Amino acid sequence: KMAEIVMSTVLERCMTKPQIIEAYLNNVYWGHGVYGIAHASAAYFRKKPSQLVLGEAALLAGLLPAPEALSPYRNAKGALRARNQVIDRMAITGFISEGVAQKEKEFPLSSTLAVTPNLGEEEELLLVGKSLTSRAGAGAPYRAPYFVSEVLYQLREICGSEVLKRGGGLQIYTTLDLALQERAEQLLYEDSLTKFHGQFKGEAALVASDPSSGAVRVLVGGRDYSTSPYNRAVLAKRSPGSAFKPIVYLAALDTGMVAPSTELIDEEVVFEVEGQEDYKPQNYSRKYRGTVTMRDSLADSLNVPTVKLCDMVGVETVIDMARRLGIRSYLPRSLSLALGACEVTPLEIATAYNTIASRGVYSRPHLVLRVRDRLGNVLYRHQPIRQQAVNRTVVDALHRMLRAAVTRGTGKPAASGWPSAAAAGKTGTSDDYRDAWFAGYTPAMSCVVWVGKDDNKPLPGTGASLAAPLWARFMRAASGAGIPVEKGATKRRVARWKVIT
Repeated sequence: KMAEIVMSTVLERCMTKPQIIEAYLNNVYWGHGVYGIAHASAAYFRKKPSQLVLGEAALLAGLLPAPEALSPYRNAKGALRARNQVIDRMAITGFISEGVAQKEKEFPLSSTLAVTPNLGEEEELLLVGKSLTSRAGAGAPYRAPYFVSEVLYQLREICGSEVLKRGGGLQIYTTLDLALQERAEQLLYEDSLTKFHGQFKGEAALVASDPSSGAVRVLVGGRDYSTSPYNRAVLAKRSPGSAFKPIVYLAALDTGMVAPSTELIDEEVVFEVEGQEDYKPQNYSRKYRGTVTMRDSLADSLNVPTVKLCDMVGVETVIDMARRLGIRSYLPRSLSLALGACEVTPLEIATAYNTIASRGVYSRPHLVLRVRDRLGNVLYRHQPIRQQAVNRTVVDALHRMLRAAVTRGTGKPAASGWPSAAAAGKTGTSDDYRDAWFAGYTPAMSCVVWVGKDDNKPLPGTGASLAAPLWARFMRAASGAGIPVEKGATKRRVARWKVIT
C-alpha cells in the first residue's frame, strides 16, 4: 500500500486527473480477453466509445470490479445488477436525475449482448456476401481469441488475483497449436456462410486435444468472435444425444457381462420406473430390427438396445463411467441418460473421448503449461494428472465398435475426404434437432464438433449432416499439417506458442 501511495503521488505530479483516467480506461481489463475501452465497446456493443449511450457506458463501468464473474454472457443478472448500481450512483452524485435513472434501469440489456444475434434479412445478405477467404474473427483483439480468453480466465485461479494486479510482464506458455487453431476458426466461419436445406446452421464449437497428455491444441467457441465472444466450447451446456452412447457401451463392456458380439433385442418396449412415468424409448427410424449385436447397435445408433444395456448395468454404473472419463456436470439418474438426456460442455465430451483415444488413460485437460514473471521466475508449471480410468482391453473393444460406426454406420460422413484409416467416433443429435455432434479421434488427436442454436431452436440437420462433415474437414487440415492419422506415423513436434506476453 505504501508503494501505491508513492506511485499515485508521482502520477498526480506528472499527469492531470483526466489523463490518469484516460490511461486507466485505455488499458484496464474488461473480460473475455478484452483490454481497453475501445476494444470493450466493440466487443460488447459493436460501437466506438463515443457512440455508447448511458446504459451501455454504465454497464461497462459496472463490469470493472469483476469482468469475468459479471460478464453478461456468463451472468446476465449480475451484469444487469452492476449496471443499475452505477446508474444509481450517478443519480446520487448528481450526474443524472432520479427520473432519468429510473427510466434507464427499466431497459433490458442491449440486444448485442444476446449470445448470438438473430439474423434479419439485411444481415443475412451481408453474411452471404462476405468473402470466404477473409480471416475468421478479424474483429477480435488478438489471434486465437477464444483460446486466449479462456487462458486469461484461468490465470486468476492459476496465479491468484494478487499476482495479476502487479502489472504486466507475465509470460504464459500454452498448449496452443496456433496454425491449426486459425484453420479451425476459418473452417467454422466458412461453414456459417453456407445454408443447409435453405436454413442457417446455427453456431458451432470445436475442441481438439492430444490423447497422450490431455493438452488442448485447439479451442474454438463460436463461428466468429467479433460477432459473439461467448465461448461455447467451455460454457455452453448442451444435450450430447447419441454422442453419449459410447459411455453406456463402455460401462457395459467393463462389467465383463457382455462383448461386442453379444446379441440384443431391438423391439418396442416399455420400462416401468418406480415413482416416475413409464419410459418408452423409440429408434430414430421408428422401426425395430429384432436381434442385433452390440457392435451393430452402436454403429447404427439404435436407441432401444442402448437403453436396455443401461437398464441391465444400472444408471449409477453409467454415471460412474462418465465420471471416470472426465465428465463433471450433473447427470440425471434416469434411463433416458443412455440417450444423452443431460447437459454437458463440448470440452467435457472432448475429455471423455480423449480418454477413450488414449486406451482408457484419463489426462486432465489443460491449456497452460507454465507461467513466468518478468524476471523469469516460474510462477506456475502444469502438473500432469494421468490415471488408468478403464482397462485397456475393454477400451480396445469399444474402439473397434466406434470404428464400425465410422466405416459403415451413422458416422460415415466423418471419414470422407481424408486418410481416415485409424479414425473412430460417434454422431449425436439431441431431441428436436437442437444439437448436432460428432466426437471422434485418431491415435494422435481427439476432436469434438458441436453445432446448435443458442436459443435452442431446431437445426436443419443431424450430427451426421452438420457436425461430421466439419469434423472431417478439420481432421483433413490436421493431417495436412503433419498430425499423424494412422498408427506408425511420425508424430510432429507441435510448437508451444507463447501467446501472451
